Amino acid sequence: MSPNASQRHGSPPNHPAGQGGGGNSSPGPEYPLPKETVAVFKNTRVSNPGLIFERYIPCMTEDKENRRRQALNAVKTAPDSSALHAVYTRWQALAEACKAKTLTLKTDWRFIPGLGRKTALEIGFGFHRYGFPYLPASSVKGIARTWALFELASLLETGEGKLYDLDRTIEKEEGEFQKAFEAYKPSDEAREQAKSFRLVFGTLEQAGGAVFFDAIPTSAFPLDIDIMNPHYAPYYQGKEPPGDWHNPTPITFLAVPANKEFAFAVAWRRGAPHANLLEQACAWLKNGLRDLGAGAKTSAGYGYFGETSVEKSGKETGQDRPVPPAPPVPPVAPRPSTRHTATGTVRYENKKPYVRTPDEKKYRLDWKALGMQSLPAKTPVEFQFEEYEDGTYKVVRVTKK
Repeated sequence: MSPNASQRHGSPPNHPAGQGGGGNSSPGPEYPLPKETVAVFKNTRVSNPGLIFERYIPCMTEDKENRRRQALNAVKTAPDSSALHAVYTRWQALAEACKAKTLTLKTDWRFIPGLGRKTALEIGFGFHRYGFPYLPASSVKGIARTWALFELASLLETGEGKLYDLDRTIEKEEGEFQKAFEAYKPSDEAREQAKSFRLVFGTLEQAGGAVFFDAIPTSAFPLDIDIMNPHYAPYYQGKEPPGDWHNPTPITFLAVPANKEFAFAVAWRRGAPHANLLEQACAWLKNGLRDLGAGAKTSAGYGYFGETSVEKSGKETGQDRPVPPAPPVPPVAPRPSTRHTATGTVRYENKKPYVRTPDEKKYRLDWKALGMQSLPAKTPVEFQFEEYEDGTYKVVRVTKK
């Protein structure tokens, strides 16, 4: 089944074709195509948003930002649910055959895969060939590996400035690795962690045992159109010094909405030793998705995932989950009104941690609820907190600067 096979007759929704090849203008986007090609397109409905995004972007010679928004409005519609269902069914069957551990996670907020891809719109997006957003297996593995590297660096008390050196050391061939790793004066726990790391992710001489799957959505949904608003474009372009007289330059882009479920899976390579480390690989992946995030703009709160269900393995993967009985209705909690990002330093008062901002405001921290190890006093951090309607707040994420 080719990506453009899913087409229906009729007019393109929100995507009217303009005239091509010098014909009279008509409302809607214009395409640099011969009249005959435009006529075919006008009578064909393309139901693959990824195909529209990559092949049917209109001309943008004038009013570029408005044209960009027109194009994104045509792309943000939900993909063909039957195509996604077929891919997801095949994905589940493969996970079952490989006896993979699977988990379903939902987006905490918006998620932007593939923003750096080169496209006619100058902003990219990670579309699967069948038109839905996805996270490639290589990216999924990278998130798990990065989290595992941070854990190992913490055990070795290695500063962030030396992470690159540790990364180069951990992937060396066995003989070189043993000699180089001892320079870190590792504890027994750190040695075990390094051994697990090399078995899971591999080295320069041997493939790792863990096999990571593409992460795909469990159901079809429309995308959001978001905006970034750089205020100092001439300064970033090296033309002028920064100043408040510059005009903002709005740039629209696509994003996966909040609370959308994605399926992740990790299997163990057939014949590879230490299959018991599959659980460890899944734990690293979950922690990385929760605390490091995926995709673009993670420093601004995008791309973080929260768990919605327990992992499943083997034959359970391809089966429908039974619907549990409805739980008692809990009291209505105040909904977060806004999410804020701020900076400050970690402080302790009677052994209770908090962040103090430059304007002397204090925000209490709960390391356990945040799922992270405590940070020493005076550590500079960037943090996010939810402000509730009743005036209370909750710190939901803390990262070292």
